[in-house]
Amino acid sequence: MSGKPKSKSTKTSAAAEQIKQKAKTAPDTSKKGESPLADAESALEAGEAFLDEPDDVPLGVVEPSPVELEAIEEKAQVDVVDEVPLAVSNDPVRMYLREIGQIALLKPHQEIWLATQRETDIYLKDLQARLSEQGKRVSTKKKNADTLNALLSSLREIWSAVRQNCRRLKLDAPDLSALIDEAKQTCRTLLPAGSSYLYQFLAHAGWINLEGRTGAALAGHLFDVFILLHLLPDPTLDIIRTEWIKRQKLPSMRRLKT
Repeated sequence: MSGKPKSKSTKTSAAAEQIKQKAKTAPDTSKKGESPLADAESALEAGEAFLDEPDDVPLGVVEPSPVELEAIEEKAQVDVVDEVPLAVSNDPVRMYLREIGQIALLKPHQEIWLATQRETDIYLKDLQARLSEQGKRVSTKKKNADTLNALLSSLREIWSAVRQNCRRLKLDAPDLSALIDEAKQTCRTLLPAGSSYLYQFLAHAGWINLEGRTGAALAGHLFDVFILLHLLPDPTLDIIRTEWIKRQKLPSMRRLKT
C-alpha cells in the first residue's frame, strides 16, 4: 500500500461514486415531478466544489475582499519604503544640504549676538593698534589701563549720542542696566537662552522703518555700546549698572578708575 497522498482527482472520483451509490439505494422521497437523480447530481456538484477549495485554508476562515487585499499590499509597500536606509552620497553639496537641514535656523537676536561677538574682537585689535601708534613701548599694566580708559571714554561719548538720538525721535532712552545684563550673558554663553533686550528695544522703536540719518545712527550707536559692554570687565560693569539704577547716569571717570 503506497504512502503517497491521494490526488484531488482521486478524491473527487471516490466522493462522486459514493454519492451515486447512495442516490440509487435511497428511497423515493421526492415530490411529484422531481427526480431523485437530480438531487444526487446537485449533491455531486456541491461535493466537487467543496473538494476544489484549497487544502491549506482552515475551516471558518473568511478570505479578505479585493479592497482589503489592496489595502494590505499598500501597507506592505509603505513598510518596505520606511526600512530603506538613506543613500550615502559623496557629493559635498548634497552632504552640506542634508546636514544643514538638521540644524535650526538662528533667530534675529541670535544673529545680533554672534555678529557682536565677532565685531568685539575686531574692535579691540583696532583699538590696541591705535594706542600702540600713539606712544612708545609701555608695560602690560599701563597698556591695559590705557585700553580701559579708552573704552570708558568711548562708552561715555557713544551713550550720550544714543540719548540725543532718542530725544530727536521722541523715544525713551534704553535701559543701560538691561544692556549690561545681556552683555554679561552673551560673554558667558555663545547663545544664551531667552530673549534680547537690545533687539526688543529696536523692534519696539521700529528701527527697520526708521527713516533718515537719526534712525540709522541710533541703531549703529546702540550696537557700538553693546560691543563696548562686552569688552569691559565685570567689576567695571557692576559699578556702571549700580550708578545707572540709582541716578540714571554713568558714573564719573574718577569713580571708575578707583
